[in-house]
Amino acid sequence: MSRYEVEKRKWDEFAGRLRGVYGRKREGFTVTETYEGVFGRLNTLRPVVGHLDLGAGPKTVLDIGCGAGWTTKLLAQKARVVVGVDVSFESVRLAAAIARHNRLDNVHVLVADGDRLPFRDGAFDCVFGHAILHHLELDEALGQVSRLLKPGGRAAFAEPLSQNRLARAARVLKQRALSRHPGTDRPLTYRDRATFEKHFRRVAVVETGFVGGRIRALGPWESRLLARFPFLRSTATQACFLLEK
Repeated sequence: MSRYEVEKRKWDEFAGRLRGVYGRKREGFTVTETYEGVFGRLNTLRPVVGHLDLGAGPKTVLDIGCGAGWTTKLLAQKARVVVGVDVSFESVRLAAAIARHNRLDNVHVLVADGDRLPFRDGAFDCVFGHAILHHLELDEALGQVSRLLKPGGRAAFAEPLSQNRLARAARVLKQRALSRHPGTDRPLTYRDRATFEKHFRRVAVVETGFVGGRIRALGPWESRLLARFPFLRSTATQACFLLEK
C-alpha cells in the first residue's frame, strides 16, 4: 500500500469518528475560539503569529493537511481567503460542513496530496501546516510550498522533532502497539534543515516544547524552561519551522 493510501485510510477513519462525535454534540461545529486566542496561547503555534503576520493586509493562505479544518476556521478570521487541502475525503467533507455552519465564505477546502498540489505558481501569500510535513516526502513537499508562494511569501509549520531519544522510543511503541493505522510519518530532525534551506532563503527553527502540545496545562512551564535553560532546546519534541521565500 502506498504512502498516500495508508494516510488516506488512517485519516478517513479518524474523521468518521469525529463526525460521529460532532453529530451527537452539535456545538462541535460552531467556532467559539479566536485565531489570537488559540495561536497566541499554544506554545506549538505561538511563533506562527508574528511570522505570518496575517493582520498586515489581506492575504491568501494555504492550509496544508487541514484535516477537519480546526486551524482553517481560525486562519479564516484573519486572512482574506483560506484554502484547506487534505488527503482525506472524509476530513475535507467535515471541514466544509464546519465552514458552512459558521458562514465562513472565505474558506475553500479540497482533497489533494501535499506532495502534488493543484495550484498555479505564486498563488499564495502564506502557507501553514500543523503536523503535516512529517507525513510527506519532505523534499517534494517543500518544493511545492516554495513554488506556490509569491516572492517574499512566508510559510510556517508546527512539527514534531525526533531529537529526544525517549520521545522517539515512545512514538515507535505507540505506532507498533497502539495504533490501528500507524501511518508513514517520520518526525523531523535538525539534519532536515538542509532540505529546508534548499528551497527557502530564510529558515528559522524555534523549539516550542515537550508534551505541552498534548497536555496544555504544562505549556506555560515548558515556555519558562526553554527560556531559562536554552540547552534544553536540543531535547525538545516540538518545533516551528519558519520559512521565507
